[in-house]
Amino acid sequence: MQRTGGGLSWARGMALAAFVAFAPAGAEEAPQREPGLGLGYGEHVPSAWEMRQGRRDYQSGNYMGAFWHYTNAAVWADKFAQYNIGVMYLRGEGVEFDAVRGWAWLELAAERGYPDMVRAADDLYEMLDEEQRRQGERIFREELLPDYGDATRVPATARRMERELRRATGTRTGSRAALSSLRVYDGSGVSRRGDEFYDPAKWDFERIVRFETQLMKDLAGAGATLGEFRVLEDEAEEQGEEQDPEDGARR
Repeated sequence: MQRTGGGLSWARGMALAAFVAFAPAGAEEAPQREPGLGLGYGEHVPSAWEMRQGRRDYQSGNYMGAFWHYTNAAVWADKFAQYNIGVMYLRGEGVEFDAVRGWAWLELAAERGYPDMVRAADDLYEMLDEEQRRQGERIFREELLPDYGDATRVPATARRMERELRRATGTRTGSRAALSSLRVYDGSGVSRRGDEFYDPAKWDFERIVRFETQLMKDLAGAGATLGEFRVLEDEAEEQGEEQDPEDGARR
């Protein structure tokens, strides 16, 4: 983690211009490098419900509830949840303002190399002084990576999704042909064919991670960004100006 740069004194006005509240839209625009995945690729991941609830709580101003849901989602290798946690530390929303811990969460969110998350973590790192950097790196390495890093959580999430798929289909539905004759209702109340809803590709978390990683790189290459990191000026705060937390990309 070799980065250089000067320090900066912190204020509670520190924020990110974009806040990823659920997931990035436009998966259908990405090249189909993983057959069977596209729009709605993350509908079965264990973090999906927590992310929806977190978004509702955040929009309603229940920041403590949002932070709790995003933390639950972060356990399931959800990089958007981890990014949101970092942003909330920087904004002091639902949790005490902590720039160092905020950076550690952004660094964790950037673990897969999602370009905009990498940029956000790097920009923030440049503003930390040497002691803050040491603290942040310790938190990232000793506290976050063991419990939330991909090396641990991707296999665990994949196993859970495999179990849920077997439990949902199993011997009760039999073959894929039998599934095609079933209708299921998704979380939005829409009726769908069983073989589409239970498509194994949508329950393969490692495949989903590969797809999402490429998607985020494609979106960044196309000019879509999560937002620019910046310091809010004191006068902007005095005038009551607020940043819209819904300017980011969504899955």
